[in-house]
Amino acid sequence: MIDAAFLDDVLGRMLAAGLTELELEDGDRRVVLRLGVAAAAPKQQTLAMEVRAAAIGRFRIRHFRRPDTAIGIGDRVRRGAVLGYLELGATLTAVTAPADGTVTGIVSAEGQLMGYGDHLFTIEGKA
Repeated sequence: MIDAAFLDDVLGRMLAAGLTELELEDGDRRVVLRLGVAAAAPKQQTLAMEVRAAAIGRFRIRHFRRPDTAIGIGDRVRRGAVLGYLELGATLTAVTAPADGTVTGIVSAEGQLMGYGDHLFTIEGKA
């Protein structure tokens, strides 16, 4: 007898390999699995990540010496890319992307005073 856990495992492997049909035989037992259009490989899930302040300071979306470097909603970023800055006195601390993804939210306003752990950006990336 073929149990449901085995069939779940086989189905998952079929989807991962891009197969639409599989035939299994074991002695006199035979199972044929055919996937229809509705059972196509699932889309990879996206994960929304909150980028939080790792320091205190005033939020700056761009560097004062490089005003053309501002990140906007919809921009694709790579892990480690500078998203903005926290300004405390004469010090600018870069806020970086924790993973590859797309900027889906800029939560803080230019010049807003931010505390440690405050939400600055939202990025959607692959799970």
